[in-house]
Amino acid sequence: MKNGSYSRLVNSAAAESAGMIARKYGDDKKSRELASIELLPSLSSAEAEVILTSKMPSWVLDLGLLVEKCSEHKVILRLPWSNRLAREGEIISGAVMMTAADTAAVVAISAACKGYIPMATIQQSTSFKRPVGGEDLLVEAVVGKLGHRIAFVDIVLISSEASKIAATVSSVFSLRGR
Repeated sequence: MKNGSYSRLVNSAAAESAGMIARKYGDDKKSRELASIELLPSLSSAEAEVILTSKMPSWVLDLGLLVEKCSEHKVILRLPWSNRLAREGEIISGAVMMTAADTAAVVAISAACKGYIPMATIQQSTSFKRPVGGEDLLVEAVVGKLGHRIAFVDIVLISSEASKIAATVSSVFSLRGR
């Protein structure tokens, strides 16, 4: 990816996330503040990587997800391209994209909670926008609302080279031990 492209991509994804949060939770001041959070670390990328590698099932680790950025309510993971993740026609499987989105949400919630807590996905709604193949995917998860027992997360999957949105995901998690 060319210099500056990544920044434009992140800003574009942030704008998309901000729009999703405003549509979902209302265009109030708190929603706008959450949507515009800068990438200032609360958990370091290394700490987020530890959560990713120690709390996920081994088959999820086989995806090869990497932590790109981590902040208080936001995480960006990279899903490296692999033929193993594709169906015929070198298109990344929808199941792989949903797994990457779910995993990014867990890491984002962990960042918002300043560490991992047990949680369970209770709802995930995915809208696929376009097929992606032959390139990495960036998976950006933004915690929209975080309560004591529940969290709402919006995720955008973006093709790393074409910088186009491949899918959007809305997830709800039940939090335990918070």
